[in-house]
Amino acid sequence: METTDQVDAILEAFDIVGISPSEFIITLLNDSRYINHKTVTNLRESGQYLAELLVVQSDVVQGRYVREVQILSAKESGYHFSVLNTSVEQLEEFDIGVLGRGMEVHAPLLWRLLDILLSARGKGHISSGDLPDGGYDVDEDDEALWEELGDLNLQEIVDGLEGDMLKKKNRIIAHRNKRLSRN
Repeated sequence: METTDQVDAILEAFDIVGISPSEFIITLLNDSRYINHKTVTNLRESGQYLAELLVVQSDVVQGRYVREVQILSAKESGYHFSVLNTSVEQLEEFDIGVLGRGMEVHAPLLWRLLDILLSARGKGHISSGDLPDGGYDVDEDDEALWEELGDLNLQEIVDGLEGDMLKKKNRIIAHRNKRLSRN
């Protein structure tokens, strides 16, 4: 029997038994009942090689993250945001639920990463279905912050951001002109 046939048979067994390969390996390595099993010994002896394989795979995954961020940040995606070209109406109509559902569809790997990172705060896993239209649940701290902020005037915020962006743009132009005048 060829190795790939053996691997196919084992993968089929995982499906039949209803356990994922990662669940199997994690259980195998963490459960003291299997500590002296030859498979566990083999995995431990192959640890360095397995770690190197995981690093190579992480490079592949990083490339996928980069691609998904590029997709989301492209102007054509509809998620591109420019302070200078955003109206108050657009800010008022912004819907985090729509953004979440679109991100889950167009950047699933990145969405899962955000789920893991947000779960680290003890909030539990999220799905786009957990994001109600128009917002998200706020805890007491968030509520207190919003009360402290009071009624926000979005037009004043946008005007302030536009002013900051214009100052930054002017500094960049001045710096570029200064460099050009030296040459």
